[in-house]
Amino acid sequence: MFNFIKNIKITKKLPIFVMLIGGLSLFITISISYKESKEQLINEAQQRLIAVGETRTINIKNYLNDIKDDLIYVSQNITTADSLKLFEKAFNDFGQDALKTLHNEYIYKNPNPQ
Repeated sequence: MFNFIKNIKITKKLPIFVMLIGGLSLFITISISYKESKEQLINEAQQRLIAVGETRTINIKNYLNDIKDDLIYVSQNITTADSLKLFEKAFNDFGQDALKTLHNEYIYKNPNPQ
C-alpha cells in the first residue's frame, strides 16, 4: 500500500513531510485560536446582556419608586381629597343610572371621539 512512498526520493519526501507538519501545526493553532476566540466572544456577549439587564432593573425600580412617590404625594394632598368628594357628589347627582348615563355621554355623544 505504501510502496509508492518507498520509491520517492528523500529530496522530495523531506519537503513534503515538513509541509505536512507545518500544515498540521497551523491547523491546530487555528483550531485553538478559534475555540478561544469563540469562548471569549460568548463571554463578552453574556457580560453585556447581564449589564443591560441590571441597568434595566435599576431603571424600572427607579420608575416604580417615582410612581410610588407621586401616589403618596397625591394621596396626602388636601386638594385630592376635596376633588374626590366633589366627584362623588357629582356622580351621585346623575342618579341610579350614573354609569349608564356617563358611558353614553362619553362613548356615543362625545364630540371628540378620538
